[in-house]
Amino acid sequence: MTQDKPTELRDLLEKLEDYFDNFSDVVDGDYGEPKPNKEMQFLVEIRAALAASLNRQGWTREVEDLKLGIEYWSGKHDEVVKWLWELVDLKELKDTQGKTEEYLQRQPIAWKRAKELIASYQNVPDWMPLPNKPEPI
Repeated sequence: MTQDKPTELRDLLEKLEDYFDNFSDVVDGDYGEPKPNKEMQFLVEIRAALAASLNRQGWTREVEDLKLGIEYWSGKHDEVVKWLWELVDLKELKDTQGKTEEYLQRQPIAWKRAKELIASYQNVPDWMPLPNKPEPI
């Protein structure tokens, strides 16, 4: 399996970092002040490039994680709304017709599903953003 270009570039930079690390040193600069030799200058630039690459990679990962979280909760939204409407309809049915056979069949299913959806908020990966729990009415 071939690597993607950014991964190949990072691997190459890491090899160059190892190479230049072996030869980096200081030399006498102006007025006897030590200054980095060419290898150390390259090493500093390589490390900066690697740090920037990892920073971009981390940021990209964070964005991808947020996209996954949004997709997850978007999918849940329709189901949550569906079962909330079911509970509202059941309340209306009970208020207008009492506890009919239909009510007695649908009500436990609706409450069970609503509880499962609430419990699913506790079973999501740590990286996934959770909606805030509403305050009691």
